[in-house]
Amino acid sequence: MPPFEDFPKSHRVAYKYYTAQLAFLDEKYGEAKEDFEYAFYHCQKSCIKNKIRILHFLIPTMIFFGRRPSVALLKRYGMEKLYAPLIDALHHGKLHKFQEYLTNFQTEKFFSKIGTILIWEKLSLVVYRQLFLKTYQILGCNSRIPFSSINKALLVAEYNVNIDEVECLLCNLIDKNLMKGYLSHERQFLVLSQKEPFPSINKHTII
Repeated sequence: MPPFEDFPKSHRVAYKYYTAQLAFLDEKYGEAKEDFEYAFYHCQKSCIKNKIRILHFLIPTMIFFGRRPSVALLKRYGMEKLYAPLIDALHHGKLHKFQEYLTNFQTEKFFSKIGTILIWEKLSLVVYRQLFLKTYQILGCNSRIPFSSINKALLVAEYNVNIDEVECLLCNLIDKNLMKGYLSHERQFLVLSQKEPFPSINKHTII
């Protein structure tokens, strides 16, 4: 078989797009991201519809690995209206806005139809991380945060949960390396690491 680069560009782009789709369906987002990027950057500039089709998958996989698409990119392909509110909510920890937009009938229907709804639901962990980072900063960067304070932050974000659910959520964030620390169940405290308690999400995958 000849080397991959010897095949016509259109064949290589199509191949990478479909291998990316398979990896995406298997939730192998690292592989999917690489192949979607190859397909996007090697796709003819004139093939706007194909580039948009690729971007619908590339955008959430980029965010999954801590990279936000630029506003210029979204505007160039007429995707700002669809994605800018989600990306803004993710970045600023606007939990209610994120959930509200994601569960909007038209948005949910579209993401379900193209097959990206699952990854967007997983990305909700980033919203929690940003919200708890804000809570940490408001409390003067105190490494010991009562569960009750976190619960209040969630209530302000219009997310009504009990203390047990708060503890479960914190465990999940620590497990995914979106926060560094441990939980004191008896004292009902989150104890954050003194060094980089909120690791940069561009260093880690979300799952």
